[in-house]
Amino acid sequence: MSRILRLALLIADTPAPSIVSKEGDYLVQYTRLLQSSIQNYGLDVSLKIDPYDVVNEMALPTEEGLKDIDGIMITGSAASAYGDVPWINNLADFMKHVINNHPRVRVVGICFGHQIVARAMGGTVTKNPLGMEVAVTEFALTEAAKQFFKTNRNGIKIQEMHQDYVSEIPPNFVNLGSTPMCAIQGLLKPSHVLTIQGHPEFTAAVVKGILTSRVGVFSPEEVEKYSARAELEHDGIWLGKTFIEFILDGEVKADDENENATSHV
Repeated sequence: MSRILRLALLIADTPAPSIVSKEGDYLVQYTRLLQSSIQNYGLDVSLKIDPYDVVNEMALPTEEGLKDIDGIMITGSAASAYGDVPWINNLADFMKHVINNHPRVRVVGICFGHQIVARAMGGTVTKNPLGMEVAVTEFALTEAAKQFFKTNRNGIKIQEMHQDYVSEIPPNFVNLGSTPMCAIQGLLKPSHVLTIQGHPEFTAAVVKGILTSRVGVFSPEEVEKYSARAELEHDGIWLGKTFIEFILDGEVKADDENENATSHV
């Protein structure tokens, strides 16, 4: 019998309608990533994902509910993690509570989720004066990241779509990687919290949809350049496999342990 991964997905945004109609909302996108990772790496895992609308409903797992899950995953968002608005403040307070008081529950944060964890735990999140980091980008791994990922690779390729970034690491966390534009590309609190600045769940179509839907944000030249880069190979499915193994604390292992596997969602 396969191991059931019980995951609370904290949904912090809804993609543009043009993206939802073709690529699905965040529940669809994150489910697709994790299912693709399970299938690609032969993981004996089945998913039980409970979505929580943390924006409109300010819904979050209860204390009792936290006892019945293996992990929490926080999605990306067009909102800023440093925003002083009720739902963001509520989410930051909740994540601080979970991380400080529920060490059994593994936490994975993606982009905005990465930033909200940093804010919740005493780090600093701000707007990057260097501008936006967009489409497939390779970030250099720190030595701590190489040990965590059990790899001798020097970098990981991932879809990016952000200007806000973590500028100061919270206490008791280590940095996983960097690019010339963004020095903190992921955070790790061993056996408890893992975050990534990029978007392993994004397909090329999602990135292109964002580029075309944000009128006035990107010039025609930028749309063309980033659209081409969005089609490059990346490590999204490999990272999805890492998330599953991290949340289940090594209870499952991939059939294919090729550390250099690069794959699209």
